[in-house]
Amino acid sequence: MLKLKTIKEQVESIKSKFDLIPKEKLKTMETECNKVDYSDLFAFQTVQSLGFATLHIDYDASMWLYNKIGGDLPSPKKWKALPLEEKLVITTILGALKDVESGNPGKTH
Repeated sequence: MLKLKTIKEQVESIKSKFDLIPKEKLKTMETECNKVDYSDLFAFQTVQSLGFATLHIDYDASMWLYNKIGGDLPSPKKWKALPLEEKLVITTILGALKDVESGNPGKTH
C-alpha cells in the first residue's frame, strides 16, 4: 500500500535531481505535463479513488492526490500551478494505479 510518506520522498528525490537536467529539458517536461484538460483531471480523480477503494494507496496518500489533482473543483489552472516534481510523481502513481486496475501491472509508460 502506497503511503503519503513515500509520495513525499519521491517528490523530494525528483526535485533534488532537477539540477542535473538541462533547463530546456525541464521546460519541455513542464509543457508536456501541462497538457491536461478537465476530462484528464476527472479521470485522474477516478483512478485515485479506485486506488484507495482497492487498498493500493492509504487514506493520507489518497487525500494528498485528490487535493493536488484539484479537490472538489479540479481545473487545468490549478494543475499548472503545481510544481513539476509533484506533477511527475502524481502522473506516475496514477499511471501505475490505472495499469493495476486494468490488469496490466508493471506495464511501462
